[in-house]
Amino acid sequence: MKKDSYIKVNGFIYGVVAEVLCFFLSFKYNIKYKNYREMRKIKGPVTLVCNHVSFWDPFIIAYPLKQKIQYITSDNIFRKPILKHVMNWLGSIPKTKFMDDRLSVINVFRVSKHGGSVGLFPEGRRSFDGSSIEIIESSAKMIKKMGAPLIGAKIKGGFLSSPRWAKYKRRGKIAIDYTLLLTADEIKNIPEEELTRILQEHVNFNEYEYQAEAMTAFKGKRLAEDLEQLLYVCPKCKTLASLESNDNKLFCKSCDYSIILNEYGFFEKDTDEPIFKNPHLQNEWQKTFTREFISEKSNATDIVFKDENAIFHTGYKSDPLTLLFSGDLILTKEAIIFTCIENGSEIARKEFLLKDIKGLNIQNKEKLEFYYDEKLYRAGFESTKISLYKYFVAINILSEE
Repeated sequence: MKKDSYIKVNGFIYGVVAEVLCFFLSFKYNIKYKNYREMRKIKGPVTLVCNHVSFWDPFIIAYPLKQKIQYITSDNIFRKPILKHVMNWLGSIPKTKFMDDRLSVINVFRVSKHGGSVGLFPEGRRSFDGSSIEIIESSAKMIKKMGAPLIGAKIKGGFLSSPRWAKYKRRGKIAIDYTLLLTADEIKNIPEEELTRILQEHVNFNEYEYQAEAMTAFKGKRLAEDLEQLLYVCPKCKTLASLESNDNKLFCKSCDYSIILNEYGFFEKDTDEPIFKNPHLQNEWQKTFTREFISEKSNATDIVFKDENAIFHTGYKSDPLTLLFSGDLILTKEAIIFTCIENGSEIARKEFLLKDIKGLNIQNKEKLEFYYDEKLYRAGFESTKISLYKYFVAINILSEE
């Protein structure tokens, strides 16, 4: 890219997406916009931030605004030819998640310099369980350097409409509230630490706390299907990888603990009274359980998790992925291991020390990705019944030690 060039928006395509796709999404998910008319009075470029709960967030929050928002977007999306063209037409700015990406930062500032409006999700990834996480600290520095008025959108009901783990979508009600968080002059004068605090305060949101008051019905089919991607420990018998979903039920194959996920997103009694009220609370408990489970492993080479029939790929940024092999995915206290077993013998093996892994992330809901020695590696499964989230949780715990 030449020094003075920058990523541009195709106005025609952007307009089609806004008028057709976003109109459709607004109807499909029953989206209600609040205070957007005040935001439309803002002239010139803006920076848009929001909590991140679903794939469609960038489209639906930009829909009522006058500015054409160019989002910082995971380079994973650019690996698919059709989506790559669409993202390019929309002026999306590719970035490698949870990695220093100098080119992405340069592209953001070039867009801003030429009067473009930038959208970003300060958390850096979608919520796993409906609760927000800590923001990426560099977000404040980037926003301050761009210097544009800062608009905050907050999505309520978006997670329960499209849970990250879920096989099927639901229709209830999504409310999107807009706030002018800071003017251009305020951005210029505010310390980065205070801006970080404002961003964190804005994106902080717990879908289940909100739903406990709103009690909106989110109607759909097979509401619990694939919930075991998120919840991997039975809270009754404490057995790993024993939970399985079927239709609206989540049950344990070891102790027959069985509960129902209702249309409000909460657990209710099947054969057992639910130990936790909702998936978020159970996830918080299982993260603590995982930490204790790991602490009981005395040797660095002890296996923490192992799953068969994994598919391994390698690549780099937005380049198409290349198949490595299929085999066992193993996590020990010191490494991620890919192995290929044929006729009882190991014919291929790759080992990645946790201390040297960068950019750990789960793409979509079923692919574990990370960088090692400047290469991207991906592990996934054809089955939707295996939790890669448990590896994500465990690796983050082990990386703290």
